[in-house]
Amino acid sequence: MNTALRILLFAAVIAWSIFRLVRYFRYGMAKRVTAVPASAGMLLPQTAAPVGSDSATESASRSVGFITGLTVVIVWVAANAVLWFILFGLPMLANVPPIWRLFVGVFANFYIFPFARGMARRQAVGKPTRADRIQHAVHKDARLQRISFEWETF
Repeated sequence: MNTALRILLFAAVIAWSIFRLVRYFRYGMAKRVTAVPASAGMLLPQTAAPVGSDSATESASRSVGFITGLTVVIVWVAANAVLWFILFGLPMLANVPPIWRLFVGVFANFYIFPFARGMARRQAVGKPTRADRIQHAVHKDARLQRISFEWETF
């Protein structure tokens, strides 16, 4: 294999890895439908559909979500730039083998990404994110199921 083919193959592997990571993050942050089981084989009553959604609230939550996501990306990129500069730019680390510096750089991202998300959440204090709204809905649904179960068994 010549050098150009090796570089191309290495770039393809890196691109595929990034694609898979982004895909898994999207699946992990996707809104999941919570199923409510029918009790005693009976159908659940139909709930009324909402009359209309508040478009101002929806657009505000989208802008908050965009700003939060942008903050995550900016903090993550800045932290990575500092990290990689320290690992490969400082002369005192020149004697450390590159594989160990790469190892430290890759695994440091497991701490940098949650740090960036925390920074973004702290920036949006008082502004609920999509994840917060989903978590609140799940807890509210769990409380209602527990109350209905206690009422049925009482």
